[in-house]
Amino acid sequence: MNSCWQRIEAIIQWAGMTTHAFALHIGLNRSENLYRIKRGYNGISKELADQIVKKYPEIDKLWLLTGERSMFNTPKNKELEKYVYPVPKGIPFYKGSIPEIINNQKGLKPSFYIDLPIIKECDLAVSVNSDAMEPLIPYGSIITLKKINPNLLFFGEIYLINTPDFCMIRKIRKDYESEEQIILISENRQQYDDILLKKKDIINLFLVKSVLYNLT
Repeated sequence: MNSCWQRIEAIIQWAGMTTHAFALHIGLNRSENLYRIKRGYNGISKELADQIVKKYPEIDKLWLLTGERSMFNTPKNKELEKYVYPVPKGIPFYKGSIPEIINNQKGLKPSFYIDLPIIKECDLAVSVNSDAMEPLIPYGSIITLKKINPNLLFFGEIYLINTPDFCMIRKIRKDYESEEQIILISENRQQYDDILLKKKDIINLFLVKSVLYNLT
């Protein structure tokens, strides 16, 4: 990971500019100088740091050059740092047991981020440790999830369903005998039975947006 570019990018995002506009604002003739840092060809020179700090005196020069200390050099501005640096991109992937992840997500730190342009609007990604949905979702594959309102579910789609008793991935089908229940269907029906579930027992519901190969 290019830590020099991370620091430059954090300032650009904090300033609310594009890379090109930022380059011109600090006095560079063209943005290519910054893109060379992004590609890993160059580091942050003392001259470039001077140009940035001249325009943004609240930025700590030592941090900009080395990553040491904090992004901002005053206590007031340091409060902003947690919002702008580091700036993770992509879908957070969490390692471990799915029930533990779903029930304790706010207290967990992502192992990495999945940044693929074709996968958007997902809240998290997890690794599947069940064969209940094979072959559609192989054991060990990664799924990306979007949290939805349980009242807005679409029958026939695959969801991760979290209740007080279990957390599992299933296809959801309508129960024609009761509007208060749904049927959870496994793709591997030789080993897993259908499950009747009362809608009111759903704590969290996530739509499975995509299935990826094991990236871990």
